[in-house]
Amino acid sequence: MILKEKMNIKVVPEEIDNTFETVISKIDEDAIYFDLGNDVLTEGAVFDAYAFSDNGIAFFSAKIDKIENNLAKISKEVKAELLQRRQYARIKLDNDVVICEEGSKENIEGWMIDISVGGLKMHVKQELDINKNYILNIDLDGNKMALAFKPISFVKDMENLYTMSARFENIQNMDKITLVQYCYKKQAEKVDE
Repeated sequence: MILKEKMNIKVVPEEIDNTFETVISKIDEDAIYFDLGNDVLTEGAVFDAYAFSDNGIAFFSAKIDKIENNLAKISKEVKAELLQRRQYARIKLDNDVVICEEGSKENIEGWMIDISVGGLKMHVKQELDINKNYILNIDLDGNKMALAFKPISFVKDMENLYTMSARFENIQNMDKITLVQYCYKKQAEKVDE
């Protein structure tokens, strides 16, 4: 079973603004329990959740069977799937961004091409040092993030313009979840078109 006691999870109710983080408190032979921490969810509520394991991020959907002493009980039969990096499509972006070398205040302008949970592709006016980390300041649908990345490759497109591929480094769990949700949302919008 992917889900374990003391595992951090992010619970995403139908009303996404009420998303919260909690911990799996207990797993017994029939059920999984987690601390509600608030009264956003009620018995019978359906939600999505992301769990953070040593092997990556797991996703599952569930329904609250019962609430007792601020603990939500869900069926142990819930199907959690480990999300692999290769499962994420790159989401096309076309916006200006500002990056800087980690620890520096000197801004470098860039133009996003695409983003995924694992990394990004963008245009920059100068070749960056592939041995250094950089910070990308980006706003994805109102979620402002500062993401550390390391350049992997550069292709000179035209005079004074490079296409850079990069992978994210030491990304925080909350930022991973935000990227997962953003990518899923954009993929769903593309399917609906």
